Amino acid sequence: MIERTEPYAQWYAVQTHPNREFLAEGALASVEGVQTYLPTLHVQPVNPRARTKRPFFPGYLFLRADLSEVGPSVLQWRPGITRLVGLDGEPTPIPDRVIDEIQSRVRAAQAKDPLGLGEGATLNPGDSVRIRSGPLQGYEGMFDTCLGGQTRARILVDFMGRELKTECDVRALEKVVRGGRD
Repeated sequence: MIERTEPYAQWYAVQTHPNREFLAEGALASVEGVQTYLPTLHVQPVNPRARTKRPFFPGYLFLRADLSEVGPSVLQWRPGITRLVGLDGEPTPIPDRVIDEIQSRVRAAQAKDPLGLGEGATLNPGDSVRIRSGPLQGYEGMFDTCLGGQTRARILVDFMGRELKTECDVRALEKVVRGGRD
């Protein structure tokens, strides 16, 4: 849980420029009296140089501050920040229970195996897989790659004597272990 330090501080949503959530969080961290929360998920990107952490809410982060002390204009002119989210030009406070629920959901998402393969298991190109659900249920194939940030996979399936490239939900796959190999 994030500790509650300021008696009149409230949570607010901050909209960031595209792909600038981490920059905005760093810029806000330098402001006295501001606490930030950027919910992230750990991912295994296809590109080894890509980030392994992705924002849970792309384009947004949260800050806790007493805006009467800090002033909204100080926050809005930080690098990476578009605006404080609100109605009619006024930032809208977010109840603590909503932030607590977001934290709980992020922890639950992190605790789960994103590929559904079991703890410590991963899929590598060339691994044998079996499709557990969908129209090709029961077919075996070869894992090629993850698509779209770990939720979709491309696999090669031998279908009627032809090698067929197909895409499916990664959670519909199970790794096939043959003869002591992983």
